[in-house]
Amino acid sequence: MPLGNRTDCKNAKYAGLWPASLSTCVANGIQEAFHVGFDFLALSLNHAKLGTGINNEHQALTPIRSDLDLNAQSWTSQVVGVASDFSRQISDDSGDSDRPNASASNAASCRFVSRVLGKELGWASYLGLQAVMLPSVERMTKDVAPMVAQAVSQALASKTYLQVWVQLPVALSLEDHSAYFGTWQLIRTLCNYHSQLRLCLMLGEDLPD
Repeated sequence: MPLGNRTDCKNAKYAGLWPASLSTCVANGIQEAFHVGFDFLALSLNHAKLGTGINNEHQALTPIRSDLDLNAQSWTSQVVGVASDFSRQISDDSGDSDRPNASASNAASCRFVSRVLGKELGWASYLGLQAVMLPSVERMTKDVAPMVAQAVSQALASKTYLQVWVQLPVALSLEDHSAYFGTWQLIRTLCNYHSQLRLCLMLGEDLPD
């Protein structure tokens, strides 16, 4: 999906920058990223006014503070939103399927994920973003992934153009690669291979040989 129209770096894949913090305004940050070959900035959708109840301090990600930071064209072509990492908050509550109240807890977790994603995808739609990244599959348990898939399916039913990208980190071992790809395949299958659900490869400091 060519959010931005690059005339240079023609052989490069569509790639973005995940800034932990910006020492300048968002517009200048986009220009700095663009000049070194990136196509977009990834910014957190966890706005305080949304009331998601999630603290994203551990994500080290610059949030979108105001829709007035950029013009409509820049929001659409140069920014990708990042959904809150809700998996950390619900993993402890949903991981023990042998508890007597496990079903009720899982149902509450499903509602929580749907509420958070619904609010943040709504904020993304308001801004005119064309893509939102979900939390990494690295932190999704086998119990959390179906909740995410259900919430994504519900959200995409009302979003005609917004794409949802599932973060898949580059694994350093075959075992991790199989686990990450299996989670992605589970979410993709449960979302009935929705055309707006895509994969986003996350490149870190360490890469496999």
